[in-house]
Amino acid sequence: NGAGKTTLLKTIMGILKTKSGQIEFDDNELTSLPSEIRANMFIGYMPEDRRLIPSMTSEENIMIPVWAVNIDDWEKRLKWIYKIIPEANELKYRPSTSLSGGQQKLIALSRALMVGKKLKHAVSILEEYCLLIFHFFFNLACATLKAFRPYLIFV
Repeated sequence: NGAGKTTLLKTIMGILKTKSGQIEFDDNELTSLPSEIRANMFIGYMPEDRRLIPSMTSEENIMIPVWAVNIDDWEKRLKWIYKIIPEANELKYRPSTSLSGGQQKLIALSRALMVGKKLKHAVSILEEYCLLIFHFFFNLACATLKAFRPYLIFV
């Protein structure tokens, strides 16, 4: 809608240069730091276009931050991600090229959560925050439909 969300997020990550003002994270002024240093500060970013590596499996795409910034507790984080996004666990061995658009977004979200260190193990910047809301309500709707299945007629 032209409000500047993507521009702001890309600026926070160092993809775009700041024209004026300051951006602070964990008492660090970010605007003078290169993007690779910002990545090492464990800020997760989920771009709108997902940016999955086609030659890798879903789990390998989730693990990219682990390899890039040497995350020590990656096993604990991966287990936590699979707990809150069980679909990511079901997709872990599939090549990213075989995933639907929605599945790719879940894997990109999982990757962003892998790197974040705040907010219960994850601070992640999501361009499509509504994905989380959709995911929650989708699971709720599925559970509700399963509960009422004996009483429903599908046409």
